[in-house]
Amino acid sequence: MDAELGRLGLAERSVRLLTGRDIWGSITPLLAPRRNLVAAFGHVGPGAAALLPLEPGDTLITDASLDTVLSGATSPHALLHWVKAGVIVHSLRGLNAKLVIAEDDPSFVVVGSADVTAAGPRQLFEAVTLSHEKHTVEEAQEAWLEWCDLAGPALTAGDLEPLLEQYGAGKPVTARPATPARTAAPARSVVT
Repeated sequence: MDAELGRLGLAERSVRLLTGRDIWGSITPLLAPRRNLVAAFGHVGPGAAALLPLEPGDTLITDASLDTVLSGATSPHALLHWVKAGVIVHSLRGLNAKLVIAEDDPSFVVVGSADVTAAGPRQLFEAVTLSHEKHTVEEAQEAWLEWCDLAGPALTAGDLEPLLEQYGAGKPVTARPATPARTAAPARSVVT
């Protein structure tokens, strides 16, 4: 177990911060050899399977609602790939979490800003924390289980196939009522 904690960068500490533009380049190798992954990502883009190495029996919760699919934020193609590979996929409308829990020994959680989308690698500045602290992992598992219960039954290929043609097709934008203009606050010095 000590060697595995060393590989995770957690041999001398319980929490580690990863930052950068290619955050999945750091996360994917940590997850790839692991089994029993459970994940929650609000948005899942094309090519997500190359970033998040889910295997048969692993479980993902995402927002695969029609609005999210129409907007192009969640790819039914990526979800269908996983479902056909034996990954259990649930949809929870309004989910915005970004976390992965490796439940085998030693268990750890990765939580941060990075969705599993093509926009993430090398384009956005991201930050995630990695922790094997027992209580933190347990809290993440409790939150994940609650979301899984709220999501209901797993999606099937039959649920996802009708969404394929709708992916990224856009949705009607409803006009918002005009809000009164606000005056900008005066600039403040950062250094005093």
